[in-house]
Amino acid sequence: MNFEESTPQQRNSIMGALRRAWSRSPKRKVILDEARHPTDKGPRGGARFICSVCGGSFSSSELSVDHIDPVVPIGTPAKDMSWDEVVDRMFNSPKENLQPICKSCHKEKSNWENSARRRYKK
Repeated sequence: MNFEESTPQQRNSIMGALRRAWSRSPKRKVILDEARHPTDKGPRGGARFICSVCGGSFSSSELSVDHIDPVVPIGTPAKDMSWDEVVDRMFNSPKENLQPICKSCHKEKSNWENSARRRYKK
């Protein structure tokens, strides 16, 4: 089944399940461990992590592990991708393609990517 053959509800459900699985992946944990601030501790003594974009210090709940090259590439119509390709790009991305990023920087990057996708469609 291709990405585009799925209904919007199916796509949202599948992508949500994949994101939840990614949040528990060993590769994501390695990236977070490498981003751990060596000395900074949060107000409750918890670990802090460094955003690779802005350099700020954040708790793990304020940080994401982002695919630098998006899972669904800009310029590639989703209808041309299979779910196998999406899963492969999400879970088998090389470590060099992953970065710890705070929610604010991630939102800005995602907005830019979505804008680029809209421009590409025109």
